[in-house]
Amino acid sequence: MAKRLYLIAIAISALWTASAQDGRWVSNPDGILSSGTVARIDEMCRELEQKQLAQVAVLVLDNVPDDQLDLFAHRRLNELGVGEKGRDNGLVISVVRRQRDIQFETGYGLEGVLPDALCKRIQTVYMVGPLGAGNFDKGVLDGVTAVYNVLMDNTEELAPLHEAEAAEANQNRFIFRVIGFMVLIMVLFIVIGLVNHNKRNRGNGPGSSGTGSSGDGLGGRGCV
Repeated sequence: MAKRLYLIAIAISALWTASAQDGRWVSNPDGILSSGTVARIDEMCRELEQKQLAQVAVLVLDNVPDDQLDLFAHRRLNELGVGEKGRDNGLVISVVRRQRDIQFETGYGLEGVLPDALCKRIQTVYMVGPLGAGNFDKGVLDGVTAVYNVLMDNTEELAPLHEAEAAEANQNRFIFRVIGFMVLIMVLFIVIGLVNHNKRNRGNGPGSSGTGSSGDGLGGRGCV
């Protein structure tokens, strides 16, 4: 298994290095993407590289050993050396068909513009649906296009992403309100319980249940 992964990594590295030198940024060894999709992705990645905004490598594979799937893109980012020296502006997007796995791995230089939350949102909004339906051309192309628009600051092209962000913010606010309400109820129950406990303690204090004198006491009857 380890040998197989090593061979996969070597093959990807060789393919990507040769492709990048020719202005091609997509590694599609299993032919999952159509040539038209590969060409469109290459065009966007080439423009990002020429503008020195980012170096983006897109890896689309049929299968990766399950025990090596975690951090797959992270390892490829380091192995392929994606990103300009001194700027660390590399991004690896890996898609594995059989496991329906999507990973984005950014260099430190891109974490400000492409934080983890935004990468996850791009996957959810643009990629998960098409990939789940088996439409890898649309899923990968839409995901890369969203990344391209973010890096190029084409905000008008990112309406679905902004809508998803607003929906997430509303959902988070609702969750926080529910949690706040539940905490308030718990505090009220605790306060009421403490008040009742103190009342019971005062009611059971000294003299509160002592025996008083009555008319039937010894001093209440006269002797004839």
